[in-house]
Amino acid sequence: MSPEQPHDEMSATECESPLLAEFGADAFTTTVHHGMRIAGCNVHGYEGANFIVDLSAVPRRLVAGSGASRWLAEQDLLCPSQLHGWAPLGKDGVIAQLHIDQYLVVDQAAAGAAPTLFASPVGRRGPDCLVFRCDMVEIALGGPARSETLAELCAVDADYACENWSSVRLAHCEVALWHRIAPVAHTRVLCTAADARYLFGVLRECMQSAHGEVIGFDDFLRLSA
Repeated sequence: MSPEQPHDEMSATECESPLLAEFGADAFTTTVHHGMRIAGCNVHGYEGANFIVDLSAVPRRLVAGSGASRWLAEQDLLCPSQLHGWAPLGKDGVIAQLHIDQYLVVDQAAAGAAPTLFASPVGRRGPDCLVFRCDMVEIALGGPARSETLAELCAVDADYACENWSSVRLAHCEVALWHRIAPVAHTRVLCTAADARYLFGVLRECMQSAHGEVIGFDDFLRLSA
């Protein structure tokens, strides 16, 4: 089965997005991307300027240890030079330094930016570097209403004219915010699975009050193509 095909049952190697239950079966197709079952397309279409989407299927890895930056450099992956700094990865991926000797690597939505990292099993990479799965949930907000929505829920001012990464409290949850300009302007919200359904519900309500629409993973891939 290709990643884009709808399916009815999960295989033993698949997991399910913690947000899948938030997408009605009568309004969304269900597909598998990068081994995760996730909402694919809004069957009613998408025409508005504002949107919210579950991007939890995007591959992520946590690379940690005193040799983490050296190992990433050996894979031709650009490391941030400072704590909480970030560096681009491919078309729409990112490498962010979360802590000393700890890096979060987020692949492109369509994947393929770091095959050596994401195609290999997690585990040790030499005596001083470990690669872990990162089971964060990733929600994206797009359109002009995103700035007003995030400002209502977060006390930290953001500059939407530039791309940046920050760790903040949003609607009482600890999250990472990643503002993107291209290929489509949007903000990624990365949170724990425990906070995901609550936070998605709050963000969805705010975006829908601004005439935003809920879209699926495949809809987002078309927008950002």
